[in-house]
Amino acid sequence: MANRLEHTNEMRKEFISNISHDIQSPLSNIKGYTNLLESDSLSQEEKNNYISIINGEISRLSTLTKQLLLLASLDRDEELMKKKTVNISEQLKELIRNHQWQMDEKNISIGFKLPDVMITADPALLHTVWENLLTNAIKYNKPDGSIELSIEEKSESVCVSFIDTGIGIHSDDQAKIFDRFYRVDSARTRLIEGTGLGLSIVLAIVQLHGGTIHVNSNENEGTTIDVELPKS
Repeated sequence: MANRLEHTNEMRKEFISNISHDIQSPLSNIKGYTNLLESDSLSQEEKNNYISIINGEISRLSTLTKQLLLLASLDRDEELMKKKTVNISEQLKELIRNHQWQMDEKNISIGFKLPDVMITADPALLHTVWENLLTNAIKYNKPDGSIELSIEEKSESVCVSFIDTGIGIHSDDQAKIFDRFYRVDSARTRLIEGTGLGLSIVLAIVQLHGGTIHVNSNENEGTTIDVELPKS
């Protein structure tokens, strides 16, 4: 019991430390670039560049805040769930359309096998799951890579698969990627922006629906993520 309490306290300290760092970093950048904007010697191009950086850091803080609020509500109970009939295929196809420009930027091709499948779930929370998984498949993919999405209907459940040809995840990291604020410490991922909360939110939502999520990945070969959800 004492060991469990000690572990919980350590996790809480680490969580608070990570939150503080992720908030303090953009705030410091905003303050620094705001001070630079007070200089009369700046060109308009420099001003525009600094304003763009400030806006980017504000967006980063906004995303972090929204994710923290969502995690807090998911931790409380299941009362926030508003279940209704959801067509998973329609949700995924809409996301593909919305993120097509990002795939075009990296020349990523996408293929999908998405038969109409209806389940009982919270559509907004499910959208958050698909959004996180698709944007990760794009973000960590290689130029000229590919993404495959599929839906497999089973007797009592549905399996949604995301397969990408990205940089992959080392075996040592795969068990940790759903931990809050965990980010793979690699030269390949260090420059990719993220809060480290996306996959922990995905896991919480999937579990809230009584589902499971599995990861199969090899470095430099890509990643497959399977989400299995009950139909009702």
